[in-house]
Amino acid sequence: ILISQARIPKFSPGVIIWPIVGAAIVFLLSKIPENSLSAKGDGIFGILIIILAGLLVAIALILPGISASYMLLILGLYESTLAAINNRDILYISLLGAGIIGGSFIFAKILESSIAKYSAPTFLIIIGFLLGSIKDIFPGVPTGMDIVYSFLTLTAGFLIVFFVTRKSVSEDNTASEPNNRAKTGITLN
Repeated sequence: ILISQARIPKFSPGVIIWPIVGAAIVFLLSKIPENSLSAKGDGIFGILIIILAGLLVAIALILPGISASYMLLILGLYESTLAAINNRDILYISLLGAGIIGGSFIFAKILESSIAKYSAPTFLIIIGFLLGSIKDIFPGVPTGMDIVYSFLTLTAGFLIVFFVTRKSVSEDNTASEPNNRAKTGITLN
């Protein structure tokens, strides 16, 4: 689906370079030292760290290939976030939530603008994010009956995506046919 959305008119070096850039970003994010943003102490610095972490988690929520919980783990805030939830620490949860909500609006707007202006490179970078995250989610080579289960789930997932995409494309084509102008209100001028 992402490849079709990229609308790549012809092969160019960017078709290779942009996914590599996306994969490199995921790789570099995975190399951030753990506990690099852990909020040690209270005060304005601790508050800013929690809000900043929320902004970074928002990026992980919006972009595929980067997990929000993995981002919290990298930042050293996973355990403290779980503790805040368990202890019902409203201040901590509110600050993190404010960062996530604010970051979601900001980065969604940035992503929307990037897609509008630089559609192919943006989608190719997102494909790179997905490819770069495979090493973190791939459990290894299956053996025994796991091979059969893996093949069945792969086939089921492929078929679901294939038919959903096909249905979506056929609906788009049906809506733009001349006989359907009156029904849809679409004109081709």
